[in-house]
Amino acid sequence: MRKKLVIKMGFTLIELLVVISVIGFLASSAMVLIRVTQIKARNVRRNGDIVQLIKAFRLAEDNAGGVLPTGGACVSNGCTGIFSPFVNIDAVYSAIAPYIQKPSDSSEFGRTGSGYIYSSPASYYSSSPGSWLSWLLEPVANVPGVCGPGSAHLDTLPAAILCDVKID
Repeated sequence: MRKKLVIKMGFTLIELLVVISVIGFLASSAMVLIRVTQIKARNVRRNGDIVQLIKAFRLAEDNAGGVLPTGGACVSNGCTGIFSPFVNIDAVYSAIAPYIQKPSDSSEFGRTGSGYIYSSPASYYSSSPGSWLSWLLEPVANVPGVCGPGSAHLDTLPAAILCDVKID
């Protein structure tokens, strides 16, 4: 009797399923990391916008003899959600217009609002009245410094982190 030598070509069904599941797990892990990185990048841009707005308000203050404009105003290209009651006030924006263009803050990422708010005098800060900038970040991690340098973490809202900084 002759024995036939059988050579298997290919993979078994179990081997294919294991490889597919490992690839799926790695892909989903990568997507989560990419999403977190995108959120952090948008928050860094928002904090950078605030730094530029602070510089513009300080230049406007120097130009006006040490006086900042009064009122509560949206100082970005639109404010939505919890910031929607704030409108563009020409006196506030005209003070900083020579130094900066209005930054934009997209509202498409599920936060409770978007935009950058200027308030002066901000009497609701009873411990430290004065001129303040407020903004919202997408929640990634509630860690010290998430609101950028020189700013204070105030509150964690359901879908955003509320940040503000005193500018005078």
